[in-house]
Amino acid sequence: MTDTNLNKAISYYIAMRDKNFEEMASCLHPNINFIGPLSIMDGKESVVEAAKNFSMFF
Repeated sequence: MTDTNLNKAISYYIAMRDKNFEEMASCLHPNINFIGPLSIMDGKESVVEAAKNFSMFF
């Protein structure tokens, strides 16, 4: 189980680095809740959209 979680996390960050948002979304639970210092988001679509906006700076 630990290896599965680790591999999923690695896949997520590789997808984020490569701006592969479809792959990134496949790593997220549909009902993800993100709580960050600047925003709170509910749902996979919201998190992926925020990542797309964030990636414009990198």
